[in-house]
Amino acid sequence: MDLHDLTLEYLEGLPKTILGEIPDLTGTRDIVGLIGPRRVGKTVTMLYNVKRLIKNGNQALYVSFDAPIEMGPRKLAEEVRRVYPRGEVYLFLDEVQEWENWDRNLRYLHDVGFRLVVSGSTSALSADRVPSKLRGRYVSFLVLPLSLGELVERGGTFIKRGELRRAYDLYKVWGGFPEVWLEKSLLKAEAILSTAFFRDMVDRCRVRRVELFKKVFRVVLSSYGNFVSVPKLTRLLKSLGIKVSPTTVLEYLRCMEEAFFIFTVPLYNHSQRRVETSPRKVYLVDPVFINFVSKPRDEGRLLENLVFVELLRRGYRPRYYVTKDGREVDFYVGDAVIEVSYEADEEHRKKLEKASKELGAEGTLITEENAADFLSEGRSHVTPFFTLPL
Repeated sequence: MDLHDLTLEYLEGLPKTILGEIPDLTGTRDIVGLIGPRRVGKTVTMLYNVKRLIKNGNQALYVSFDAPIEMGPRKLAEEVRRVYPRGEVYLFLDEVQEWENWDRNLRYLHDVGFRLVVSGSTSALSADRVPSKLRGRYVSFLVLPLSLGELVERGGTFIKRGELRRAYDLYKVWGGFPEVWLEKSLLKAEAILSTAFFRDMVDRCRVRRVELFKKVFRVVLSSYGNFVSVPKLTRLLKSLGIKVSPTTVLEYLRCMEEAFFIFTVPLYNHSQRRVETSPRKVYLVDPVFINFVSKPRDEGRLLENLVFVELLRRGYRPRYYVTKDGREVDFYVGDAVIEVSYEADEEHRKKLEKASKELGAEGTLITEENAADFLSEGRSHVTPFFTLPL
């Protein structure tokens, strides 16, 4: 079966999407990269773009590298030209990080004139981390699980208050992975977790001590919303009878973050030395995974995790802040300081006010009472990518 037939086969099996409006990925001549965790809708987004292009009379093909493909860039180019001998061709390459020498291959395909859209489940494909041979010709976009705003049914420009609250209560349990949300299935969530663990972490990072990594992974997941550091994690694991070196812990943390499964947030401070020596806060990419590590759930930490992902979705690079008298405030995003608390109380109000004055930024308190309104405002499924530096 040639590439054209394979593309049509994928399009025939294309499910009805709940992603909302599908962004046009073809507005630039640069290579476009969609990056983010598996099963968030990168493939569906690409295929809808392919469908739109073909419908409008353009030449487009889709190739998945999720299964090994023994084909170099020249051979692929020949196969493409066998289907479309002349003219501009849009080439969509899914999970391209599985293609050996993917960066060199993309450079070749771009040089010979193909319009490229690629996807990947690793931060190695982010615009600021791609090899130098692709710099200046590559842009990337972060795709996260769907926001509450993208999942709720809206009537015109508003949703009834009761409906939004019910959707929010479901969102806290099931999160924004499309398949999990549709089926309300922990088995689906467990399958995503397992695939990410083995394919995007164990295999990609060449982890040899899988059982050890599994124990560390579980400890990190259960630490969501809390401070983590390599020394602290090493001591905690030792207290649990798990012997592991600080170097290994650091490698495992980076592996989890590169797979977009966790995000770590540094301190905001003018002293780079203090930033580097201070612990980070860890958050999960989606609340559904809290079901596997925390029973009963800590509603305050869960709310903080939801707010972090929403800020990420809106294109911010959150930092936490410590006031001059040593009180920690959850997020500082450049023009606003944000404190998250399950219930509003005087302590949280006072430290938010103090941080706001010290930073000269607007202060916002997000509580369980107003969380649904805040989370439903963010609706963009694909956002300009930024990185949280390691």
